[in-house]
Amino acid sequence: MRNTKFALLAICFLVVPVIAENQSAIDKTHDAVLLMDDEQYEPAIPLLDEALALEPEYAEAWAGKARALYFLERYEEALPRIERAITYDISNTNYWRIKGLILRQLGRQFESDMAFRGADFIDKKALEAAAPN
Repeated sequence: MRNTKFALLAICFLVVPVIAENQSAIDKTHDAVLLMDDEQYEPAIPLLDEALALEPEYAEAWAGKARALYFLERYEEALPRIERAITYDISNTNYWRIKGLILRQLGRQFESDMAFRGADFIDKKALEAAAPN
């Protein structure tokens, strides 16, 4: 019994830092989103960079960085960030729509249209899957 308690305690010490690290990335992204809601895009970028340093596969932070860069009219920089977000969360239609907006600003109309159509297709499939048979 005593060994079990020590084992559980050891597991807690191993797991808690990982959870705290993930929460920290989420918190930093949340703080960046609040800044962007107040149209403070430039100060949001370092927070998103910090979130990505903690959790490199956190799609929401990649999308947040793309959004900040989009509103700063830094479209060439925004595109690979939103593509990275899509890599980690391919079914998120908001990411596809952000990609469409970025591509439109870059004058890549056909690709922009395809991104919006992709988002619409994902939405349609989600509705079909949710509909009762």
